[in-house]
Amino acid sequence: MSKITYIITLSTFLLLNSCLSQDHGKILTESERLDLLNQVWNTVNEQFYDPHFNGINWQATYEQYKPLIANSSQTDSLFTLLNKMLFELNSSHCGIGLHSSLKNNASPYIFMDGTIGIDIRVIDSEIIIVKVISNSSAALSDLKTGYEIKEINGLSLVDFKKTTNYKPPFNKRNKKFHLTTEILRHIYGKPESSVTIDYLDEKNNLKSVSLIRTKRKEGISLVDWMPTLFVESESFFLTDNIAYLRFNAFQPDNLEHVIDDLKKVSFAKGLIIDFRGNDGGSIEAMKRLVGRFVSKRIKYGTYSNRYESNADFIVPLGEQFKGKSCCFS
Repeated sequence: MSKITYIITLSTFLLLNSCLSQDHGKILTESERLDLLNQVWNTVNEQFYDPHFNGINWQATYEQYKPLIANSSQTDSLFTLLNKMLFELNSSHCGIGLHSSLKNNASPYIFMDGTIGIDIRVIDSEIIIVKVISNSSAALSDLKTGYEIKEINGLSLVDFKKTTNYKPPFNKRNKKFHLTTEILRHIYGKPESSVTIDYLDEKNNLKSVSLIRTKRKEGISLVDWMPTLFVESESFFLTDNIAYLRFNAFQPDNLEHVIDDLKKVSFAKGLIIDFRGNDGGSIEAMKRLVGRFVSKRIKYGTYSNRYESNADFIVPLGEQFKGKSCCFS
């Protein structure tokens, strides 16, 4: 087997063939390509949670893609076909990719180390700034919440729709998520690099600004094969009684930086937790946060696979939030 490191994700990451290569364009032999196909297909066949494969004929899917993969030429096209096969399952968290390209395909919210300090959403076919972080490059410019971005380094929403790699499930909500992520890849970038934003202000005047991406705080490493993770958290009082908490990922498992910020506002009568721009993450981290808001052990869900089902619970943890209300947005 050629020296290529690849990752299959089936809810959790499985690292297969622990060897290294940066050569995306390397041509594999037909036997090597089919060997990779068989490893991917068998992994799903043995481990996918639904023995009925979400209603598709998994054996027929193998027969459909086998000749295509046997005749594929470059490594990139091989992985494109393998992902198309996996996407037939219409299941999230299911894909395969080169280890060396993981950072380029990971979420810019948490894996890219240069930022200008804005968050965006696609609303009614417009790119809208929904957040400007204080003391950021954007905050020191004229960019404001509510402004419409027309272009980023010369690329418009039409361009981003063409370059977005949509992944299952193929519903409207998930498609918008992947489109937003693609746009953010062009907003984030290398520290000290520049990004040009063309936008409409509150008077509908077209303006342009070039901003320098600043380096985010020191990142953390969860496992040695994943890119560096940049976690952020902040909390403050909006009024004497109402506090605000924001963080960008449920990582790492102990969620220590978020719990510390929660403690700073634990005596507020009300708390707003802002999940905009939060990339998800660890179930254990979620349980550590929610455990600060429950007074008794509660069931939150059930883990199921083709062999068994197990209930999971959230239990009261540590210093409890003492307010009377909490709003998640």
